[in-house]
Amino acid sequence: MGEMDTMLMFSDARLLTVIMRLVAAAFCGLVIGLERELRAKEAGVRTHFLVCFGSALFMVVSVYGFLDTGKMVGELGIRGADQARIAAQIVSGIGFIGAGTIMVNRGNITGLTTAAGLWVVAGIGMAIGCGLYVIGVVATVFVLVGLELLRLFFHKGRLNSTLVYKTTNREAITDLEAALRKNGWNVISHDMAVKGKRSSDAYRVTLTLQKHASLSDDALVTFVQKFPGITLEKIDSQK
Repeated sequence: MGEMDTMLMFSDARLLTVIMRLVAAAFCGLVIGLERELRAKEAGVRTHFLVCFGSALFMVVSVYGFLDTGKMVGELGIRGADQARIAAQIVSGIGFIGAGTIMVNRGNITGLTTAAGLWVVAGIGMAIGCGLYVIGVVATVFVLVGLELLRLFFHKGRLNSTLVYKTTNREAITDLEAALRKNGWNVISHDMAVKGKRSSDAYRVTLTLQKHASLSDDALVTFVQKFPGITLEKIDSQK
């Protein structure tokens, strides 16, 4: 067998290795993204797939794209490229994507878990892209188990409710939210729309609340109706 045939076989084996790494990373990203999608989070299947696959792709390029650098160092006496630089840039760059999932609304912060998940998924993609399959798969299992078990542990007995009401009194909005928090309803998000251009026109407010299962919707209706000037439109609850 000639030298050319040996090089061709080595190239084919390397190509198969690269494809296996990319497929494994894509699968891990899809699995974690599916869990996030089922929870209706900001980043779902496509985002996690792209982050994990992209991280693995960058690492593959880092590992195999600069193999000729060693020859240049020996022949020309110049300093070779640092393959770890791409990995460092992935860690920094993924922060921009994660920041886009974090929302702050009147002191309430949402999306932190999703942002952290994207950060971890990038790490899984990097590990698999370097050929650390076992570490990548084990990390994926830990992420899935951690998300589910911790959610059940910390949110056991809690419900999310959507409360929609109208009022002409701006101060009543602040007073109602303060009273809700004081009596066991945690305001997760707040959205307000003004029906007209004048300050006396009606405000339509949508609140997402987290409450203990022991607090029924009937109790919430009764509680809201105690506030004068507030017209309740609807309440929807789900786990």
